[in-house]
Amino acid sequence: MGFGGKSIVGVGESLGPPEIGQLREGGIVFYINEASSYGFVVSLDTWKVRYGTTQPVYNELRFGVARYIGAGPANTALMLSTFGASNDTHIAYYTQTYNAGGNTDWYIPSNFELRLYADIRGTIDAAIIANGGTTRDSGGMVASNLKSEYLVDSISFVNGANYASGITETNFNTKFIRTFTF
Repeated sequence: MGFGGKSIVGVGESLGPPEIGQLREGGIVFYINEASSYGFVVSLDTWKVRYGTTQPVYNELRFGVARYIGAGPANTALMLSTFGASNDTHIAYYTQTYNAGGNTDWYIPSNFELRLYADIRGTIDAAIIANGGTTRDSGGMVASNLKSEYLVDSISFVNGANYASGITETNFNTKFIRTFTF
C-alpha cells in the first residue's frame, strides 16, 4: 500500500531505513533522529481513559521545566506508582498492558513528543487509518507533562495551542508512543 509516495511497510516485510508514516515497531513512525539513530512511533490505538481518580497526578518535574523528551517515560512510571499498576480506571495502567507488534514498552508522550506528532498530524493520522488504527474522536490529545499538580497539559490539534484540562475529564484522547533504534 502506498502513502504519500512512500511505501508503508507491513508485518513481516523488510524494514530498511525508517520513514515518516511507516508502519514499524508496532506503530507509525512520526519522528526520526538520523544523527542519533533513534525515532518515535505512535500507537495505532487511541484511549479515552481518565488520567486520575480522586488524586492528583504526581509529577516530580511539576515545579521545573517539563518540556523535554525524558519526561514521558518518567511521568508514566510515576503515574503507575501513584495510582497502582492494577488500577484500570487510570490511563497509565494501559501503557503496561498494551502490546503492539510484540512491543510492550509504550508510554504516554511528553509535551515535546506530542508536539512532534501534532506538527505532522495530517500525515500520521492518514497512515494510522490506512493501517487500521483510530485517531482522536474529539477534543485534543493529552501529554504526560503537567501544568500543575492537578492539571495535565493538553494540546489542541486544531490550532496547536496549549490549554489545561482537569485530570478526571475523559473528553481528551491519549495515544501511546515508544522509542526505537535503528
